[in-house]
Parts: sequence; structure tokens; C-alpha cells
Amino acid sequence: MATSPYVEINGLVLVPGGSDPARLHVTHSGCVTPSGGGLKIDEYNYPWRDYATALHGGRQLRKYKVEVASLTRSDIDEFCDYVNNAPVDSEFYPESDDRCGYIQAAHAETIKPNWVVHPTTGLGCWRYIAIAEIIVRGSWMYAPDQGFPLANDVSLWQTKSFTNNGVLPAGLDYLLASGDYQSAQYLTNLAVNTYLSNYTELQGYILLCTKMMRNDRFEMNRWGEVSHQYSTIFPMTYSDLQIDFQGSTYCNYGSGGSIALNALHIGNNGKLIFPLLGPLPITANPYIEVRVTSITGNPYINCGFLADLADLPGWNGVLQLGYNKIYMPCALGKTDIFFGIVCGASDAITISSIKGVVQRYIAPSSIYLIDPGLSFSITVEGGGGLALKQLEFYYRDIFYY
Repeated sequence: MATSPYVEINGLVLVPGGSDPARLHVTHSGCVTPSGGGLKIDEYNYPWRDYATALHGGRQLRKYKVEVASLTRSDIDEFCDYVNNAPVDSEFYPESDDRCGYIQAAHAETIKPNWVVHPTTGLGCWRYIAIAEIIVRGSWMYAPDQGFPLANDVSLWQTKSFTNNGVLPAGLDYLLASGDYQSAQYLTNLAVNTYLSNYTELQGYILLCTKMMRNDRFEMNRWGEVSHQYSTIFPMTYSDLQIDFQGSTYCNYGSGGSIALNALHIGNNGKLIFPLLGPLPITANPYIEVRVTSITGNPYINCGFLADLADLPGWNGVLQLGYNKIYMPCALGKTDIFFGIVCGASDAITISSIKGVVQRYIAPSSIYLIDPGLSFSITVEGGGGLALKQLEFYYRDIFYY
């Protein structure tokens, strides 16, 4: 825990008060101002009744304002860049380094500067000022993460033990997994289990994916939001690319095809299809990003929901030279999805990169929470090749403040 006030936004550490007032600093100690986060109460009155009903109307957004200053204008530019580009779920520490919130949205803007005397030179100069507003998810604060740090070439199963030392029920906070191919098998039935400390009382089980691609990226957070994606610029051999895509059923560069760094040429009757499997339901239309350097004929983006690709021609998306981002329609609520590039007998295409993304959902009630004071373990397991290219998962204690 910090022995003095500590403010951090998306990795940018700020000094309250400023040991060097000429450089970027929070304008004065304790200037981080919170607001919101209160409980909204909906009240209902009834005619001719001497009572009313109050219902939990949800919690308001929790917001913080942070004011910074510097005698160096580029410091303010850097600050605004950090804040305005803070990704969702990046961390915000408003007071100390042992309590953070997850950023939902953030923005920063400059205000009128002041003309002041430079503390070193004694000459007049501008004091530049900016104000940030940070909106966090939820109303609580989270302790530092603990668990299984990012590791490569991981064998399953992997287990970590925890004790809930917070004041609110808590469970799995974040998971990242990337599939592998070992002993001629892909990882199957990726799942997360929560046990009490004796490892025999199963408290929660979530099946995440029935079969992983090699080198894909599967992420989930504490709110049950899931992203499953694969991207490449083709640094591998053709056989390795086929392994990534689960074989020739989904990856065949066709007649005249070739592969090199930043250059996959898919020839006549070729295809490159992402097999991104459930069972978690899809919550937004999946999309594909592809950079095209040459086109012959009319290659299409196709999408289907059957593993044998029997329904694949059900929808076509048109490709053009340059950057393409194409969404797959009619996918909401589906589980397995197969989408990618398909060339006909007279078609060919060369691409420098490709990325496929599917967003899925886990009901928050399925993410098992452990009461304060209890010890438990979280286990990541699977079948098939029992190997992951990468694995990372964490737990955090939760506090009111």
C-alpha cells in the first residue's frame, strides 16, 4: 500500500501535489473528486393506501474528476492521450495503489492556463491545466489481482487457491486462454471450476468452449463478457496455418495458393474459415477484419453455423482492395459459427492480415461468488490435447471503498 496519495489512470501514474511542480502533477493532494454510485430508489404510492413500496432501481454510475497541471505543454498532451484512449476495463486508482476501479469510459479536456512564475527560473510562464472525468464500472473498489500470471505453453489442469479477504462476495475476475495442438489433438471442453478449499465441493462449473483453435484468444471478465478471436499476419508455413484453423476443412488455399509473411494468396476454389465454437451464446454480430492487396473475380466472405459447412453459402459479404471490416448477420443467440473467405473456380485473393472476432455472454449468476472469509480454489481444465499456448486468470477481493 502506498504511504502517500497515489493516482493512476490507464497506467499513467500521477503525483498528487507534485514533487516537481514544473512537471505533470495532480493539482493538490486529495483533488480526486468522486460522485455518484448511490442507490436509485423507485417509490410507488397506491390510492387509498397508507403505505408505499420502494424498489431497488439500480446503482448510479460512479464518477471521478481529476485535475492536473504542468508547466510543460507536452505533459498535458500525454495526459489527455492516456485518458482519452483508456480502453474499457483498464484500471483507475483514485487514492492508493491497493484499491482500483475498472474504467467504463474516460475523457479529458484542457481548460484556460494560468500565467505564473516559474519556480526555478523566476520568469513568467504558462501553467497548463487539464481535467479528466473517469467513469467506472460498478460502485465498488477492487484489491490487486492474484492468481495465475500470464504463462506460455501451459499443461492443464491448473489450479490456484484463494481466500476472500474482502467485504463482498467475489469470484473469477479475468481469464485469458489461447488454444494449442498437442499429440495430434486440440484442446477441447475448456472450462472453469470453483471449489471450496477441500477440492471436493464443486461450487460452480462453466463450460467455455468445446474446441479451441490453435493460437486463438479467449477472454472473459467478471461481468460475463466474452471475446473469442484469432488474428494473423501469416508468419507461419502453410501446414501450420492449417493446424491453426483445425485442418483442411477450414483452410485450403486452393489452386495456385501460396503463403509468406503479410501475403496469403488464396487461389481458385480456396477458403479460409474461422471455426469459433460455443456453447456460449453470441451477443453481437461477429466480424472479420481483412486487408486485401489484390483481387481476381469475386471472392466473398461467407458465414454459416454447421461444422460441415453445408450452410456456408447462406450469406455473402463483398470484399474490396484495402481494409475491410464486415459483420456477419443473423448470428445473435447462435453458439458455433464458421465464417471467412471463400473463392470460386475463377476467383483469387491476396491478403496481408486477417482477424475474426466473436463476442459471447455468460450469465453473471453462472460466475460463482465466494462469501467473505471463505477459502476456495479456481481450476481451469479441459480435454483433448490438454495444452494451451497461453493461460492467465485472476481473482480480486472487493471492498466498498
